[in-house]
Amino acid sequence: MNSERIKAAILDDEKPGIEMLQWNLEQYCPSIEVTDTFNDPVKALSTLKTKPPKILFLDIEMPAMNGFEFLKRFDELPFHVVFVTAYDQFAIRAFKVSAFDYLLKPIDKDDLIRCVNNFQKDLKKKEKSHQIELLMNAIENPAKNLEKIALTTLEGLEFVKVDDIIRCEADDNYTNVFLSGDHKILVSKTLKEIESVLKPHAFSRVHYSHLVNLNKIKKYVKGDGGYVVMENGDSVNVSRSKKEQFLSMFRG
Repeated sequence: MNSERIKAAILDDEKPGIEMLQWNLEQYCPSIEVTDTFNDPVKALSTLKTKPPKILFLDIEMPAMNGFEFLKRFDELPFHVVFVTAYDQFAIRAFKVSAFDYLLKPIDKDDLIRCVNNFQKDLKKKEKSHQIELLMNAIENPAKNLEKIALTTLEGLEFVKVDDIIRCEADDNYTNVFLSGDHKILVSKTLKEIESVLKPHAFSRVHYSHLVNLNKIKKYVKGDGGYVVMENGDSVNVSRSKKEQFLSMFRG
């Protein structure tokens, strides 16, 4: 039974943080086996390079070497990373952009259970080096327009240019993302989750099922709510409740 459990390590410079997370994992996530804990990132490096776990719970704010600097010491990450952080909303959005998992301090048990469950659904190797690049860019330049975003699919991750996204359409707990060149991706996220990442970058929810790139709208056709025609020819309904807010974005 123990051999089937997922091996995990915890790196946090504060021992109480380690103890609390370990206790929560033991209580609520029996599929996880914590095999190593570290409060010194330098010591953690040698161990985790030779004996990597399946998953590392990594604190970001550490004095000697922060979590990002720690990850840069690996040529290729041999484990999945869950960031444990007290960061603000800008950083949370950065995690979403890069598709990294994260837990906010103090850790909520339901968030922890959900995080572990999501991890178990996808044990496939992800393009972590590209994820780190997106994460660092989003953290260091929170006001800068995104160039790329990581989209979580059933197969893994797809990295796409934000400017190539024309519109997004809800599909139950999934979202269809329509790109330039008649390319469509089914993303394992709700439209609300996608909106939280894209809304600051000229995307607008014009309908409960539709999020559109304002820069890709070709024309608006009047009606009860009306509809917009996108550059690729797609027509997207504008709901009556969203109409006034949508049109106000284009008034001088």
